[in-house]
Amino acid sequence: MKTICPFDGFVKAAVLASGFGFGLFTVQPGFATTCIWTGGSGAWDNPANWSTLTVPAAGDNVYITNNATLTVTVNSDMEFASLAVGGTSGAITLNWNGGWLSGKLLLGPSAILNLVDDSNDHILDGVITNYGRINWQQSMWDFNNASRLENQSGALLDVQCDRTIVSLGANNSPKTSESRT
Repeated sequence: MKTICPFDGFVKAAVLASGFGFGLFTVQPGFATTCIWTGGSGAWDNPANWSTLTVPAAGDNVYITNNATLTVTVNSDMEFASLAVGGTSGAITLNWNGGWLSGKLLLGPSAILNLVDDSNDHILDGVITNYGRINWQQSMWDFNNASRLENQSGALLDVQCDRTIVSLGANNSPKTSESRT
C-alpha cells in the first residue's frame, strides 16, 4: 500500500484520519493510476502538466491540490475515477469550458469551478461534492443518469445566468427539466 495526501477517499480508499479530506488516505495499488498536477496555470489536456506525463483517463485518481493560486482550463472531456481540487492554501480555479465530466469530483474549500463557454453544454456523468465555490456562468448543465451535485455546508453555488438544468435518463433522453434564475 502507498500513502498519498491530501484528500482522496472517493473510490477504493480507506480513510486513515478523520475529518474532511485533509488527512492521509491509503489506496490499494493496481486499481488506478495516480495523476498529480505538477504545472502552474495551464491546460488540462497538456500531458506536461501531469506527474504521469499523460492526461488523466477513466479509472484514474487525480489531484490538483497544489498550495498555490492557479487556473486549470478544461477544453475537452474529463474522465477519471476521482478528482480532488484545492490545497490548504491558495486558490485553484477549474475553468470547465463544456463537454463531459465523468467521475467523482471533490472541490475543497479553496477550490473554484467555473462553468463557462456558452457554445458547449456541460454534461455531468458522476457526482460533484462541493466544499468550495461553483460559478455557473453560461451554458446548459445536463445531469446524466444518477448524477448529482452535493453542495456542502459553507459551499456556494452561484448561478450567474438564466439557463436550464436538464436531468438525462438512459440514452440521454430528458427526464425532467427545471429552470432556475
